[in-house]
Amino acid sequence: MFESAVDIITYIGVPLAVIGVLPILYNVIRTYVAYFRVKSRLKVVRYRDGEIDIVKNYFGGDVDVKLPKFRVAPLGREDSKYWMISDGEMLPGGSWELFNWNRLPSGKNVQRVRSESQLRQPQVEVNFEELISYLLDLGTVPDIQGWKSLRSSGIWTPIETCLMATSDGRPVLSVAPLDTFDLNGRLSLKAQLHHTQVTNDKCSRAPDWIRLALKQESMSDAGNLEEAKPQNVPKPSQQPSPPFQAQPMTNNMIDVEYTVDAKGSISIKHTDIEIQHLQIRRGKSSAAWLSSALTAYAASQNVLMTYRIPEGILDFSHSCSAPCGVLVLLGITKESDCLHWEQDGRYGVSAASRGRKWQPSISSTGQVPWTKGEVDKVVQERGDRRRQIQDEHEARIAQALQSRCWDVGVVAQHCLRWLNERMGRPSTREEIVAELIYRVIQDEQLTASLGAMLSLWKSWSESGGLRRSDFHTLQQDVEAFAYSTLLVASIRDFDESLVANMQACFDEWKDVRLG
Repeated sequence: MFESAVDIITYIGVPLAVIGVLPILYNVIRTYVAYFRVKSRLKVVRYRDGEIDIVKNYFGGDVDVKLPKFRVAPLGREDSKYWMISDGEMLPGGSWELFNWNRLPSGKNVQRVRSESQLRQPQVEVNFEELISYLLDLGTVPDIQGWKSLRSSGIWTPIETCLMATSDGRPVLSVAPLDTFDLNGRLSLKAQLHHTQVTNDKCSRAPDWIRLALKQESMSDAGNLEEAKPQNVPKPSQQPSPPFQAQPMTNNMIDVEYTVDAKGSISIKHTDIEIQHLQIRRGKSSAAWLSSALTAYAASQNVLMTYRIPEGILDFSHSCSAPCGVLVLLGITKESDCLHWEQDGRYGVSAASRGRKWQPSISSTGQVPWTKGEVDKVVQERGDRRRQIQDEHEARIAQALQSRCWDVGVVAQHCLRWLNERMGRPSTREEIVAELIYRVIQDEQLTASLGAMLSLWKSWSESGGLRRSDFHTLQQDVEAFAYSTLLVASIRDFDESLVANMQACFDEWKDVRLG
């Protein structure tokens, strides 16, 4: 069949050689096709030629794509791009490109793909708290159950758990799958938002500012507590008057906005109010208490502050350190609300003898005793009676100091009732706290008084209980103690708030991956 070796090579060797080269030719062609398709796809999603590097692998039939990685931060609120949302096409994992950012390159991400459908955009690294503040500023709202689940479950939070949503409940920020590319063990999130869902602009109030809008009538009532006292409250001559009295508010002092920064410094949007007394200084405890109270009140309104309430103040707010008997002696609590706090005979004084009207042992003929012996006897009896009354009073104080301690929440309920009786109008705790914050912002003396009372309370709760000297201090300023109790109760409720869950997640993950 074949006349020579040349024929064998021609008819058998050449076809075999062509067949052997065909796979290589196929891979080369496929590589070029993949190269141009990937390059075209990257241009559609706004990648510039200088930002990408594509290497062709002819023998493998695929391409290596190097895409830049970024660390991003929100723009300033004054920048018009801050409020713009992109509606362009994005690669999978590139939901962060919905927003405009300040970008800082942080390396390259290498992907080996055979088609443009396998491309994934590298996630960006962003500060978790800054991301949430940005979304809040755009008008989105936190999902209460989502943040609660994230705080309790951590990295194992179910996929698609919503953290931020639009006002009508559509998810904006949710948990992404754990196998997201280049996760490195960090929390992975994804975003979805349309420009029509942005409800705020640069004229809107920043997300870490809260507005106090109070009724003028309520503030006027709060400024006249002395006139609102019920008849059974001791007269000012019998009990030292409080060191502060609220003043009636004028029309231009009803509305104020404030914020508390990460260091505890308070800022006020009100040019007529001097706020030097609100700044934290060394050796000045009132400002720290005030920053905590303002943060707790903002949290009750679901407003996120960057300030972290100190752990010592949070622990104190959950303590039981107010003896119920002391509240009875101060007139805050009724005897019927605190039963069995007195123990007859323990201090040598019978409760049955308390309040018994003194009667002289001299004959009841109505004649004035003129003899020296009778006069001496009456004087001695009166002195004995005064000493008995003093002993009874001291014994009651001693028993009150040893009585059962109540939780802050219970004490706050009694103080709220007591304050409402003094003001002559029913108010909720939140309303009184809001009014009190308004007064504190503008009254340095009130700030110092409340700060001193709170520091005193915290001191005796950490040093073994209420002392007699502490009780006498409370007697001189019962109103300050009542108001302080409402502030502490507000701080106590902070742990159960949405803001507390959010701050706990921020502390757990300083930075997150967004894509």
